[in-house]
Amino acid sequence: MKPNLLCKQIDLIGQAIMLLPLIGIILPNHHQLAFYTYFTVGAWQSFSCLMTFITHGSGSDSRQVYSWILLSILTSFGLSVAIAFAFQNVQKMDWLVTSLAGYAYYEALIMLFAGPLLATWYGFITVTEYQQLRNEMQHRKEIHWKY
Repeated sequence: MKPNLLCKQIDLIGQAIMLLPLIGIILPNHHQLAFYTYFTVGAWQSFSCLMTFITHGSGSDSRQVYSWILLSILTSFGLSVAIAFAFQNVQKMDWLVTSLAGYAYYEALIMLFAGPLLATWYGFITVTEYQQLRNEMQHRKEIHWKY
């Protein structure tokens, strides 16, 4: 099996494993486990997106759009939290800290609803790339056996 195909399989299996805690939604007293799934799936997919970019470049159009959306979300959230913490003890900057902390709070709240959509979209991107790689390998085998 080629390394690219193996990487895509590992990525798909990892995404599926990260989704297992969602079973906590249907189990009594395990709702917090499902909440952590947001962060594990998001971290896995962010890492996967970064590794794919480093090893293969920007990729398909949908992957490029997803990467820019993810980068803008993480950057704006990270900057707002970092600046809010940096100036939290400065009296003259209370308005900035309050504004940025509020922004980060609302962005996190929106991500609770947008996160599953982004995760599903990334799952589809990965499955599509896996199928394309598999078909490409199958086509190469057929050509190899003909000649």
